[in-house]
Amino acid sequence: MGQASVIWKFIGSEKNRKILSWAGGGIAVIIGGLFAWYTSTHSPAKDLSRESINVGAGGVGINGSVTNSPVTTNVTSPK
Repeated sequence: MGQASVIWKFIGSEKNRKILSWAGGGIAVIIGGLFAWYTSTHSPAKDLSRESINVGAGGVGINGSVTNSPVTTNVTSPK
């Protein structure tokens, strides 16, 4: 219990709480910036040249923007 009381005494000081809040906010901003940088520079490039529409029995699946894309059907004609 001795170490916990030392921590509570440290946090109990208003000056220390202000310092901790600024440090925590700064760390959060740095981590957010690093995450944004990493995801924008290390994400694989998406090939937008060939999107598709797949039509099956009972449903339709659309992937991305499908303007001027081919339509593939897997439905057979009744005989």
